[in-house]
Amino acid sequence: MELRRQRRRAKRLRAVNRLSKRWKDGLTVSQLSREFGVGRDYMQTRIVRLRKEFPAKFPLRQRHRPSRRSGTRRGKR
Repeated sequence: MELRRQRRRAKRLRAVNRLSKRWKDGLTVSQLSREFGVGRDYMQTRIVRLRKEFPAKFPLRQRHRPSRRSGTRRGKR
């Protein structure tokens, strides 16, 4: 029984490590979902849950905001 649990955990960790490697390679959630054959929403949920368990394996990414062109600032008149 214990051996079965260890094998199941080892198999899960291999899958987590594979997903983590692709995440760190910079693939988007959409690309990952296509590669792993699951829906985009499922992949997003999976990454969020795995990030809670393995924060170092799924680091947060900085969203790149498009730079504003000069003269397009709002607020000041």
